[in-house]
Amino acid sequence: MNIQTILEAVPSTECASFSEFCRALGSDCPERGERDDWAELFDCIKAAENLDLVEVERVNGKIDTLILTEAGVARVRSQR
Repeated sequence: MNIQTILEAVPSTECASFSEFCRALGSDCPERGERDDWAELFDCIKAAENLDLVEVERVNGKIDTLILTEAGVARVRSQR
């Protein structure tokens, strides 16, 4: 898992729920019970958030929605 994979699964025009984000990851979304893979996913999301590439809304500590920032959109475009 890497930040670019995360960015490509996050929309830029409207917030995605966490489940929508996971569906957008497709085969890159960890399977239930794969703790290490889930930890890696959450670490990548946090790294993207710390780089101001993604805005994450949390409810009670759990990810509710995600959306790309302008910097995130620019990074996705530059990688294509």
